Amino acid sequence: MFFPHQNFNYSWAQGKWYAIAIADAAIKNGAKKKINMHSVFFNATDDHGYLFTTIMYRPFLPIASSKPIMVNRSHRECDRWIRKFSPTKYPRNFVIEYPCRPHGLQRYNMIILSTNYNEYALVGFEQKFHDKEYIHLMLYGRTKTQKSLMKKRFISFAKKLDFTEDNIIFFIPIEKCIDDS
Repeated sequence: MFFPHQNFNYSWAQGKWYAIAIADAAIKNGAKKKINMHSVFFNATDDHGYLFTTIMYRPFLPIASSKPIMVNRSHRECDRWIRKFSPTKYPRNFVIEYPCRPHGLQRYNMIILSTNYNEYALVGFEQKFHDKEYIHLMLYGRTKTQKSLMKKRFISFAKKLDFTEDNIIFFIPIEKCIDDS
């Protein structure tokens, strides 16, 4: 299984990671889904938190129409999101607080459940949205592929948290965007 670190070193988790898999109750028929991999960067901040940058390829898909479509030339296929996670009093636990509740989101926690720093990281995310709690798990890797044993461990761990195999997606490795710095 995955083993949490007693002496988590936040600076060792820095750098690029690839999203290998997700477990989320909102996902249905996960094995049939074909979703592209994305990458994330953990950049340590002076307060021992992280700037968490997600880079994702989103191809432009015009809507079918009988009229010609004007394409916005400023559209970018590579989405980049940056979020600031602040440390909490608990090791491996980071939070974004939303006091003004944009779109109903009140809190977003990131918990580094387990990592060996150079191969995998198992990360839990907890959202408080309109006073309801939601969680999902992510398996990240330093490379785009993981051993089948690691994938089996991820599935097993997710099932212990009441996710089913239908709630799990293994992302498809791609080149576009996610290898950019």
